[in-house]
Amino acid sequence: MSHLGQQLTVGAYSSRQEALDAIARFQLASVSKQFTAAAVLLLVADGAASLEEPVGRWIDRCPASWHSITIRHLLTHTAGLPHWDDLPEIPLAGPMDAGTELSIFQRAPLRREPGRSWYYSSPGYVLLAHIVQRAAGCPYAQFLAERLFEPLGLSSTFAGNGAGEDRVATGHESGEPVASAELDVVGMGAGDVWSTAEDVLRWDAALEEASFLSVDALRMMFAMQTPVDASSVPHSFPVQGYGFGWFVGRVFERRVPRSQPRAARRPAPPRRSLERRDDRRGSGRHRAAETVARLT
Repeated sequence: MSHLGQQLTVGAYSSRQEALDAIARFQLASVSKQFTAAAVLLLVADGAASLEEPVGRWIDRCPASWHSITIRHLLTHTAGLPHWDDLPEIPLAGPMDAGTELSIFQRAPLRREPGRSWYYSSPGYVLLAHIVQRAAGCPYAQFLAERLFEPLGLSSTFAGNGAGEDRVATGHESGEPVASAELDVVGMGAGDVWSTAEDVLRWDAALEEASFLSVDALRMMFAMQTPVDASSVPHSFPVQGYGFGWFVGRVFERRVPRSQPRAARRPAPPRRSLERRDDRRGSGRHRAAETVARLT
């Protein structure tokens, strides 16, 4: 397929380097957080939400400890909310209604003071998905389909449980199949997107070309919004910080992800006054999700 002007051969491989069908749909796990962040930024661009508004505007019965938590804090994992390992009462692969899950989140003590430091929290991204639903007035998976997957040509990508879908890959551990996390409710927004190797390349091209969000919005997504203690993150590249749904670091002396999309790096047309600015700002229970998250 063609990707940013280059012809590429696309393939997919198992952990044993066995060739798989390139049209097989894989659970993206924590890479799904990129789509959650993009959905929030679309609503911000629509004027339907604000990064600085408290989550209590959208989530009912927030405890007093949440009153200072903003949407920006959720996006950057600086809300101080717990992660799955801190919430053993939530069965990641089992069914649970949304109200029960939200009640568990609200009863759990914060792990950090909001806004003070980074603490990875998938439940924070579940809250973001609920905010998207309320702000958009439609189910979260529907919003992703209508505002991201369909316009960008991600025809094999969907959000939610994989049961009943075709070409869905089954996860394995030590050679044995493992059950998927429950993704319609429990993992909504945190690890619920399924996609193919080809569609992931299309998503990458859309980010590079700034074809669905403004360049400024994508710069915010890729910028280092908060520093991260690399020793706390089991990633294979040196992590320096976190943006909106993205880890930020360096691979082979290159910043990953780039500080700005490809569209912003094209030469600007001559203007009478052109200002130049430097925008280079700087879980054992969910092992599969954390492994895939290394790609971010």
